[in-house]
Amino acid sequence: MTTRRLSKTEYELLNARPPRYQSFSVKGGCALRGRVPQPVFWFERKDVAQDEDGTYWKRTELPVVSLVIDGWTGVLFYVTGKQLDSCTFAYNLTPARLGIAARIMRKAGLGRHIRPAAEWALKEVPDYNRASLQPALRRLLRTLGPKRGPS
Repeated sequence: MTTRRLSKTEYELLNARPPRYQSFSVKGGCALRGRVPQPVFWFERKDVAQDEDGTYWKRTELPVVSLVIDGWTGVLFYVTGKQLDSCTFAYNLTPARLGIAARIMRKAGLGRHIRPAAEWALKEVPDYNRASLQPALRRLLRTLGPKRGPS
Protein backbone atom coordinates (compact mmCIF):
# COMPACT_ATOMS: atom_id res chain seq x y z
CA MET A 1 0.00 0.00 0.00
CA THR A 2 1.37 3.40 -0.98
CA THR A 3 0.64 6.13 1.55
CA ARG A 4 2.41 9.45 1.39
CA ARG A 5 2.14 12.37 3.79
CA LEU A 6 1.09 15.62 2.12
CA SER A 7 1.52 19.24 3.05
CA LYS A 8 -1.64 21.30 3.45
CA THR A 9 -0.87 23.03 0.12
CA GLU A 10 -0.49 19.68 -1.69
CA TYR A 11 -3.71 18.39 -0.12
CA GLU A 12 -5.69 21.50 -1.13
CA LEU A 13 -4.28 21.40 -4.66
CA LEU A 14 -5.14 17.70 -5.14
CA ASN A 15 -8.55 18.07 -3.50
CA ALA A 16 -9.59 21.37 -5.16
CA ARG A 17 -10.71 20.10 -8.54
CA PRO A 18 -10.32 16.39 -9.18
CA PRO A 19 -10.46 15.25 -12.82
CA ARG A 20 -13.91 14.38 -14.20
CA TYR A 21 -14.54 11.22 -16.20
CA GLN A 22 -17.37 10.02 -18.45
CA SER A 23 -17.42 6.43 -17.27
CA PHE A 24 -16.50 4.18 -14.38
CA SER A 25 -16.04 0.50 -15.20
CA VAL A 26 -15.93 -2.19 -12.52
CA LYS A 27 -15.50 -5.23 -14.78
CA GLY A 28 -12.01 -6.73 -14.58
CA GLY A 29 -10.78 -4.01 -12.23
CA CYS A 30 -11.95 -0.46 -11.63
CA ALA A 31 -11.12 2.09 -14.32
CA LEU A 32 -12.12 5.68 -15.02
CA ARG A 33 -12.25 6.67 -18.71
CA GLY A 34 -12.95 9.66 -20.91
CA ARG A 35 -12.34 13.11 -19.47
CA VAL A 36 -15.49 15.27 -19.41
CA PRO A 37 -15.15 18.88 -20.63
CA GLN A 38 -18.71 20.08 -19.84
CA PRO A 39 -20.47 17.48 -17.73
CA VAL A 40 -24.00 16.90 -16.55
CA PHE A 41 -22.76 13.94 -14.52
CA TRP A 42 -19.25 12.73 -13.98
CA PHE A 43 -17.06 10.59 -11.74
CA GLU A 44 -14.40 11.95 -9.41
CA ARG A 45 -11.65 9.97 -7.74
CA LYS A 46 -10.54 11.10 -4.30
CA ASP A 47 -7.51 9.53 -2.71
CA VAL A 48 -6.45 12.40 -0.46
CA ALA A 49 -7.76 13.05 3.04
CA GLN A 50 -7.21 14.97 6.24
CA ASP A 51 -7.05 13.22 9.60
CA GLU A 52 -8.53 14.66 12.78
CA ASP A 53 -5.02 15.50 14.00
CA GLY A 54 -4.51 17.84 11.03
CA THR A 55 -2.25 15.57 8.97
CA TYR A 56 -2.89 15.12 5.27
CA TRP A 57 -2.27 11.99 3.27
CA LYS A 58 -2.64 10.41 -0.14
CA ARG A 59 -3.50 6.72 -0.31
CA THR A 60 -3.79 5.59 -3.91
CA GLU A 61 -4.91 2.02 -3.11
CA LEU A 62 -8.06 3.10 -1.22
CA PRO A 63 -9.76 5.76 -3.35
CA VAL A 64 -13.38 6.78 -3.24
CA VAL A 65 -14.98 7.34 -6.63
CA SER A 66 -17.94 9.71 -6.47
CA LEU A 67 -20.76 9.96 -8.98
CA VAL A 68 -21.38 13.71 -9.18
CA ILE A 69 -24.58 15.00 -10.78
CA ASP A 70 -24.86 18.71 -11.58
CA GLY A 71 -22.40 19.46 -8.79
CA TRP A 72 -23.87 17.29 -6.01
CA THR A 73 -22.56 13.88 -4.96
CA GLY A 74 -25.07 11.08 -5.54
CA VAL A 75 -23.17 7.83 -5.02
CA LEU A 76 -19.88 6.83 -3.39
CA PHE A 77 -17.95 3.81 -4.69
CA TYR A 78 -15.27 2.46 -2.35
CA VAL A 79 -12.39 0.85 -4.20
CA THR A 80 -9.75 -1.45 -2.74
CA GLY A 81 -6.78 -1.84 -5.06
CA LYS A 82 -8.46 -2.08 -8.46
CA GLN A 83 -11.68 -3.74 -7.31
CA LEU A 84 -14.99 -2.24 -6.22
CA ASP A 85 -15.38 -3.02 -2.52
CA SER A 86 -18.74 -1.40 -1.74
CA CYS A 87 -20.94 1.54 -2.62
CA THR A 88 -23.64 3.69 -1.08
CA PHE A 89 -25.93 6.52 -2.00
CA ALA A 90 -24.88 9.80 -0.41
CA TYR A 91 -26.63 10.20 2.94
CA ASN A 92 -27.66 13.82 2.37
CA LEU A 93 -29.80 13.13 -0.72
CA THR A 94 -33.41 14.20 -0.99
CA PRO A 95 -35.87 11.57 -2.26
CA ALA A 96 -35.95 13.34 -5.65
CA ARG A 97 -32.17 13.32 -5.94
CA LEU A 98 -32.07 9.66 -4.93
CA GLY A 99 -34.28 8.89 -7.94
CA ILE A 100 -32.04 10.94 -10.22
CA ALA A 101 -28.93 9.20 -8.88
CA ALA A 102 -30.47 5.77 -9.56
CA ARG A 103 -31.39 6.82 -13.13
CA ILE A 104 -27.87 8.12 -13.76
CA MET A 105 -26.38 4.88 -12.41
CA ARG A 106 -28.45 2.95 -14.96
CA LYS A 107 -27.42 5.36 -17.73
CA ALA A 108 -23.75 4.92 -16.74
CA GLY A 109 -24.03 1.11 -16.88
CA LEU A 110 -23.90 0.70 -13.10
CA GLY A 111 -27.50 -0.40 -12.58
CA ARG A 112 -26.55 -3.65 -10.86
CA HIS A 113 -24.97 -1.60 -8.07
CA ILE A 114 -28.19 0.25 -7.22
CA ARG A 115 -29.40 -2.45 -4.81
CA PRO A 116 -26.13 -2.70 -2.83
CA ALA A 117 -25.89 1.11 -2.66
CA ALA A 118 -29.49 1.40 -1.45
CA GLU A 119 -29.12 -1.42 1.08
CA TRP A 120 -25.97 0.13 2.53
CA ALA A 121 -27.51 3.61 2.71
CA LEU A 122 -30.68 2.20 4.29
CA LYS A 123 -28.62 0.72 7.15
CA GLU A 124 -26.26 3.65 7.61
CA VAL A 125 -28.19 6.86 6.86
CA PRO A 126 -27.61 9.26 9.77
CA ASP A 127 -30.42 10.53 11.98
CA TYR A 128 -30.44 14.00 10.40
CA ASN A 129 -31.83 12.61 7.12
CA ARG A 130 -33.31 9.27 8.18
CA ALA A 131 -36.98 10.36 8.17
CA SER A 132 -36.70 11.63 4.60
CA LEU A 133 -34.31 9.17 2.97
CA GLN A 134 -35.26 5.80 4.50
CA PRO A 135 -38.77 5.64 2.98
CA ALA A 136 -37.35 6.68 -0.42
CA LEU A 137 -34.67 3.98 -0.21
CA ARG A 138 -37.30 1.35 0.67
CA ARG A 139 -39.42 2.44 -2.32
CA LEU A 140 -36.39 2.23 -4.59
CA LEU A 141 -35.59 -1.28 -3.37
CA ARG A 142 -39.21 -2.37 -3.99
CA THR A 143 -39.01 -1.11 -7.59
CA LEU A 144 -35.94 -3.27 -8.17
CA GLY A 145 -37.93 -6.43 -7.51
CA PRO A 146 -36.82 -9.45 -5.49
CA LYS A 147 -33.16 -9.84 -4.58
CA ARG A 148 -31.38 -12.38 -6.76
CA GLY A 149 -28.82 -14.87 -5.56
CA PRO A 150 -25.16 -14.84 -6.65
CA SER A 151 -24.60 -15.20 -10.38
